[in-house]
Amino acid sequence: MTRHREARTDSPRSPRSHSRRRTTALVLISIVVGAVNVEAASLMLGWTGPTTNADGTPIKDLAGYRVYLGTGGAPPCPDATFGAIASSTSAPTTGETVAYLMPGLSAGVTYVALVSAVDVSGNESGCAGPVSGVARADLSVSPAAAVNVGTTAVGTPVDTTFTVQNATVSSITGSASVGSPFSVVSGGAFSLAPGSSQVVTVRLLSTTAGSFASNVNFTANGDTVSRTVTGSVTSLAGVTLAVTRNGTGTGTVTSTPAGLTCGSACTETVVGGTSVGLTATAASGSTFSGWSGGGCGSAATCTVTVNADTTVTATFNTSSVTTSAVDIVIDNAAPGTQDPAGGRTFTGTWCLSSATNQFGPSSLRSCGTAGDTYRWTPTISVTGAYDVYVWIPRYNAHSSNVPILVTHAAGTTTRTFNERKAPGSWVLHGRYTFNAGTAGYVQTSGANGTALADAVRFVPVW
Repeated sequence: MTRHREARTDSPRSPRSHSRRRTTALVLISIVVGAVNVEAASLMLGWTGPTTNADGTPIKDLAGYRVYLGTGGAPPCPDATFGAIASSTSAPTTGETVAYLMPGLSAGVTYVALVSAVDVSGNESGCAGPVSGVARADLSVSPAAAVNVGTTAVGTPVDTTFTVQNATVSSITGSASVGSPFSVVSGGAFSLAPGSSQVVTVRLLSTTAGSFASNVNFTANGDTVSRTVTGSVTSLAGVTLAVTRNGTGTGTVTSTPAGLTCGSACTETVVGGTSVGLTATAASGSTFSGWSGGGCGSAATCTVTVNADTTVTATFNTSSVTTSAVDIVIDNAAPGTQDPAGGRTFTGTWCLSSATNQFGPSSLRSCGTAGDTYRWTPTISVTGAYDVYVWIPRYNAHSSNVPILVTHAAGTTTRTFNERKAPGSWVLHGRYTFNAGTAGYVQTSGANGTALADAVRFVPVW
């Protein structure tokens, strides 16, 4: 592998007289293990340097070495392009072992290397080699594609993360950097054992509006891997979330993050794309009946993503169970709502009715099988006699023989009602004794055809 040629002269007037030649023994001693999805790699070369000139005299003026690297075959030697490595001594006595890391190469590519020795006057020996090796990656960074952090408002930060991993067989140290208005907020310096990784957090934070792009540069072992990061900053917060309230009852709506505490109506301006949590809380004597708008449903909490001006309405109604000194009234619940705490339960299927003269905001009708039942269960605070009334709204297409039963302290009493000729008012079922508690109830049934379910009333008699 070793070649010799005259390297320098002792007299500038006789450039090739008394020539001395140096010998380098080139050995490829290490190749770093590679990885995928990388742009930069390195190659470790090693060789044993010369100790004597061509005439056998000890070398006294060794300056260093030149490494020539090429692909697809041996590179020219000498050539204008080379890597320069300083010698640890100008007068080696036992020879020196040199290790040289060639950075900035392409992973997976085979490189061919030649090495020569150079004295302090710039005279160069013949080239030793060639030897070849495959460049392997130093580090990998994910994600591999460009990252867009989205849109934020002036003065509002938005973060994204990258993961940098050591792809070599030895520990490496490195750093990450990025141009303004982006910044590295954590993980900017890393020291990684083979195969280990670290998360690097990059933040966009600007005091001016605009669209921004920069390269996040991850550097280790003299190599750099870059990832493009982009983002936009708006000067205006952007969109409005409006919350209104309707219904017969009262309540409040609050938001997370804080900003809304609404009685009847309120608004909040947020950055487009912001998620706002809404919570509806009914006042005493009222119940929350549901939302409309914003993609919300019947649950008391809802998360609205505000991409454009949005209005959300919370409905509060007066409590369906009211107790006074004179009576107890239980109205029907919404279709499909089981409400044991409010004294309203059912079997089968009950749909919204189109009857007129109904009590409260709505009434129901049986719309399943003949076994549909609807039950009203009062909470009786004082044992005693009560007149039990049933509100039957006006509708001429329902059953003329609807069984309605009352379970009381003495047993169960069933009466039938012609709901085709209902007056749209209270109809007396009878007077019964009820014990304190929830053992008594009123129940209607669709056993004889379509039945109505609206409200019942318990009037104490004493």
